[in-house]
Amino acid sequence: MEIRVDRAVVAPHTRLIFVTASALRTSVAARVARVFAGAKSGVVP
Repeated sequence: MEIRVDRAVVAPHTRLIFVTASALRTSVAARVARVFAGAKSGVVP
């Protein structure tokens, strides 16, 4: 059985996954920064 992957179908999905991953990383970094700032000022979320 031959599996043929259409690049036109794969490319948008790959881009979507990449964008989602980078957005997730950004939000996680923001949350960590907020927690650190809160801990520094004595407020723990």
